[in-house]
Amino acid sequence: LDNVLKKSHKLISNETNNRAELYMAILARFNAGKRLNLTQRGSFETRSHLAGLRYDKGTSWHYSPWRNVIGESPGSHFKEYMIRQKRSREMKTEHRKNTTPYKKDLMVPTEQPNFDYGPNAEEGELTKEEFDSEVNRRLHEFQITGK
Repeated sequence: LDNVLKKSHKLISNETNNRAELYMAILARFNAGKRLNLTQRGSFETRSHLAGLRYDKGTSWHYSPWRNVIGESPGSHFKEYMIRQKRSREMKTEHRKNTTPYKKDLMVPTEQPNFDYGPNAEEGELTKEEFDSEVNRRLHEFQITGK
């Protein structure tokens, strides 16, 4: 509770801890956003360490733990795998530098004046008296007569 009280001023002003957010972003990226098998013994801790190694060392993070644990250099297939991963990463970053992001062409609507409305509208052909008599005739047609 003391730790929460010490940092309560940050909670009130809604400040964030960028280091914690960076760590969780790295962890989610390494795990591909998956939260699988976190109940297994040491699973989350192991994934956290591996995510940190991947962030620090890049795609060749396997090399130093391999040498520390086994005591000898990894095999040729493993080294080729690390080289392929590194080359793939470099090609992706180079491609991103040289290309622009895809932009969808926006279709600009061509608006033409609507001749049925506004100052361009045609005048009616009926006079006021003819219009009123037509309205009365139509109303008389719609009336229901009792039979």
